[in-house]
Amino acid sequence: TDIEPLHYFLNVFKIGSILYKKNTGNLSKKDVWRWRAISKNALVVAKLIYPYSIVKRKNLLKLINHYELNKPDASYNKIR
Repeated sequence: TDIEPLHYFLNVFKIGSILYKKNTGNLSKKDVWRWRAISKNALVVAKLIYPYSIVKRKNLLKLINHYELNKPDASYNKIR
């Protein structure tokens, strides 16, 4: 729920955005701030933080493999 670390992360990587999600309904949960990167930006950040990750290491590897192994064939988009 503290936004300062997210601003630091955004300033370091210069990628992504910070979103606010208000708690609706459940009184025991707090409102949440989230940092988010999508598509190729997520790949860039995942590759940079992967060597230092412990808890989310498997998830980062899945994301990296998804984008690295599923690259479209360069010849597919060429006009013949």
